[in-house]
Amino acid sequence: MKKRYYILTSLIVIIFLCNIPPLRYTFDWLVDETHYKYADASGSFYVIDRVGNNIVAIKKGFKESIDPEKLIAEDTVLCRLFWKNPLAFWRYHSYLDKNDPRYKLPYKSEVEIEKRKKEIANSIKYQVN
Repeated sequence: MKKRYYILTSLIVIIFLCNIPPLRYTFDWLVDETHYKYADASGSFYVIDRVGNNIVAIKKGFKESIDPEKLIAEDTVLCRLFWKNPLAFWRYHSYLDKNDPRYKLPYKSEVEIEKRKKEIANSIKYQVN
């Protein structure tokens, strides 16, 4: 019973330490460098936030890249391509933060975006011929 207590206590301490600011930034840099990916539904805008907290600049760049002649409103929405992984204990600080702007964006998988890109490419191909 004592062994379980020590193991559980050790896990809680590790999770806590990985979420305090000095170590949190180190974990984000070491493990999550390419984790934070964003794109629109058509895949015409795609960016990786290597820092992990540059969402304001990404939104600004996305708004500047939107083509005003887009017919589909779905393509004018910025989506995140990463999900909340409960095993990634070093990200719990952002999962529990209700005001984290990264998780206010809708989630879309990279597979869905690739399918949409192929649909668009095929429709353009057939329009040209």
